[in-house]
Amino acid sequence: MLNKLINKLKDENSGASIDVLLLIVSLFIIVTTVVM
Repeated sequence: MLNKLINKLKDENSGASIDVLLLIVSLFIIVTTVVM
């Protein structure tokens, strides 16, 4: 599911794909840290 979301964002704005990727990874780490 996460890969699909990343691919969708890359398709929509290829220029800012790296920034979006970092944002998603950061949010994912924060969520997992809070849940654990």
